[in-house]
Amino acid sequence: MPVEYCIQTSPFGRLLLAATSEGLLLASFADDDSELLAELTEAYPDRLLLYRSNALLDQAFAQYQAYFSGQRQQFELPIAWHGSAQQQAIWQQISLIPFGQQWSYQQLAQTLSAPYQAAHAINQALRHNPLALIIPCHRLSNSPQGLGYYRWGRVRQQQLCDREASPVIATYSMEMMS
Repeated sequence: MPVEYCIQTSPFGRLLLAATSEGLLLASFADDDSELLAELTEAYPDRLLLYRSNALLDQAFAQYQAYFSGQRQQFELPIAWHGSAQQQAIWQQISLIPFGQQWSYQQLAQTLSAPYQAAHAINQALRHNPLALIIPCHRLSNSPQGLGYYRWGRVRQQQLCDREASPVIATYSMEMMS
């Protein structure tokens, strides 16, 4: 099954979205397209990768643009979940963190069943989060004063947290890679 993908410019860098007919597989930020393409190739080495849009990717980009402009707080997209049962359970809990709130790792751990509460399990799930913003791990902090691990960098994490703390309605143009 081929993986279709598109790359667009966002307020937080370049944004790659990739999907199959099953659902969205990957949503990732980077500073340039080569980083995104390397990540996609590494994640799906045996899949045919097609640079083209489809209805799901169009819908996903529209929801991301609405998020960036302050008109959306949650995503409603079909997801093709990949990852261990442990990772998926942790990602599901992270997805429940309300917009504009920050949780500590301890708060997250208290919502998880015993085998998934370990800091190591949470860190592994964060490091393998395939869906930037959809699984809002930018809302996790390891202390009341600090940020936690964020796969797409602390600068982006701080920008996202600041944006959610005081959302501003704005218009962002997301252009496809040419």
